[in-house]
Amino acid sequence: MKAARRSGGVAVGVGSGIGSQGVKGFGGRERIGGGIERGPRPCARMLAWIVGLVLVAQPAAAASARFAAGGWGFDETTLAGLPRSTIDASTPFLTAGEAGAVAGLDVELQGSTVLCVLDAAGEACRAASPPPSGSFSVLVSFTVGVPEAAVSGPFTLMLTSLVAGRGYGPDDVAIPLDALAPASLDTTAVPGFDWTGELTPFVRVRDVSAAPRDVYDYIGWTVEDGATVTFRYDVPAGLVGNGYPQFTANAVPLVVPEPGAALLLGLGLAGLATGTRDLREARR
Repeated sequence: MKAARRSGGVAVGVGSGIGSQGVKGFGGRERIGGGIERGPRPCARMLAWIVGLVLVAQPAAAASARFAAGGWGFDETTLAGLPRSTIDASTPFLTAGEAGAVAGLDVELQGSTVLCVLDAAGEACRAASPPPSGSFSVLVSFTVGVPEAAVSGPFTLMLTSLVAGRGYGPDDVAIPLDALAPASLDTTAVPGFDWTGELTPFVRVRDVSAAPRDVYDYIGWTVEDGATVTFRYDVPAGLVGNGYPQFTANAVPLVVPEPGAALLLGLGLAGLATGTRDLREARR
């Protein structure tokens, strides 16, 4: 039997028909065993956590992320090069979704259901309805809100799955990880779309809470309350039915280091180890 993946209950942020894409979250926190809520990572494990971040951070980005078979998490072979951190069963798994979709969300995403369907030249937004024909790309932009201080300071917001029941399979949706932002973008046709002029860099989170049987990989962004996230997804084979793909989102209270920061941290740890060894040799 396959190990249970992270899931908190009822999904939120789902619309219907054209323009219903949006980012979904879960309606409850992850619980274990007899209903005990997962708590924060013990401080005593912090050094090991930092060393782990140093070892897995990489300098280059992959081309496009693809969802894993079954739709939960991403295919790890498409994520090589992204800076990465690892979470386990002790890491709080926070709910996220469109603001106002359901009460009690840890993280609210304002504007996640407003789509900018790019024209053929990639220089203008068109409305989600009428639907595009053939392959197309979509920009999604939303503002992050933390309504009840579920997490403070920077944290990681993640896309965790491709919603089933929409007709889309893992091979039907690609999320470019190193896409270039349009030099100029006309958003007149989509008044509610918040264009900041840039795409938000991705990070990677590996979930080993169900290991060794199952390991899941997510992609996301380093954010904080009030931040704006913008990303693009591609649908190479075109629209399925009259609905756009939908995703789920969750958050974890940790920050994946940038490759440069991880390298500096690694050098600092190496220097600390060398200095300690030299001091011990001098005392002999």
